This record gives sequence, C-alpha cells and structure tokens, in this order.
Amino acid sequence: FIQSPYFTQLLSNTLLISLQKMLIGLPLAVLLAIFLFECRSVRFRRVIQTLTYMPHFLSWVVIYGMCFALFSETNGLVNDWIRTLTGRTLPFFSSQPIFRSLIIWSDLWKSTGWSAILYMAAISGIDPNLYEAASMDGCSRVRSIWHITLPSIMPVVVLTLILRCGSILDAGFEQIFVMYNTAVRPAVDIIDTWVYRTGLEN
Repeated sequence: FIQSPYFTQLLSNTLLISLQKMLIGLPLAVLLAIFLFECRSVRFRRVIQTLTYMPHFLSWVVIYGMCFALFSETNGLVNDWIRTLTGRTLPFFSSQPIFRSLIIWSDLWKSTGWSAILYMAAISGIDPNLYEAASMDGCSRVRSIWHITLPSIMPVVVLTLILRCGSILDAGFEQIFVMYNTAVRPAVDIIDTWVYRTGLEN
C-alpha cells in the first residue's frame, strides 16, 4: 500500500479533510457554546439548542438527501437561486474543490451543536463571582468572554483537541462513502473508502 500510486493521494486527502473538520469545527463549537451561554432569552436558547442538536441524530443518508435537494445542479434550491441571479449554476457534486467544501461544511452542520454541549458544561462550571466582579469593574460582556470565559474553558478545549488528534486518520467514512461519486473521488477519496473498495468490493 505504501508503495502504491494511491498512497500519497489517500493519505493527504485523509489528513486534509480531518484537519479541516477539526480546526474549523472546534472554534465553531466554542463560539456556539458561548453564544448559547450568553443568550438571555431562555425560549430562544432552547430553540437554537434544538435546531443545532437535531442534525447529530440524522443519518448520513438523510443528510445526503437534504444536500442533494439543496445543491443539485438541475433542480436544487440553492442552484435555482444562483440561476435566477446569475444565469449559471454551480456544480456542487461534480467540482472537486466545491465538493470537498460541501463535505466539510455538511459535517460541521451535523456535529457542531453536539460538540458544543461539552463546552457549555465547562462554561457552566465557571464561578459566577468572577463575572460579577468584572461587571463591577466596568468590564463589558465581550471583555468578560475574552478574559474570563475563554481562559476558564481553555483546558477543556486543549484536552478535546488532543483527543481528536488521536482519531485524525478517521476522516468520516460513512459521510464520504454515501456522498461521493467518481467525478470527485480524487479530491475526497480517503484511506477508509479505498480499504472498503479494495478489501470488500474486490
């Protein structure tokens, strides 16, 4: 496998997709947790929590169907809007760079809300007296987030990052296997999908 012509492409695809998911998803989950913690309206917070947690429980087959309904070049909703505005469409499922972005952002949409739960728990453990003292000193909410919230949850963020580095070669077999096609395979083919095709189909 190491000497095969596929090794470099498969390894680079696996690492790039996994790193992009991790490096974009981690800050997004932290920002979502801070936003939910700072939200004063309980009803609005519950609605946002429900909407962001719900994709985690959907299978990749369902999410692929939703993506196809939105981004299909022939009758996708997004491409209908683009066609109305520009007269052209974007090949979301046949352009390699666009499809890789679709893979990453659909994974973030599915996992960010669920990942934010851990950071919300860490934020809930911060001593409220710190925020009261900062407020009495004239500290704004943004400065409180910067000087109290973020430093307080940083150990949890670092621990999560270290644990996720342990599964860096897991770039999401189910997602890519369900969504990819031969036109975009060179851009998103990872070690897991190659092993499936070679070890099981062949």
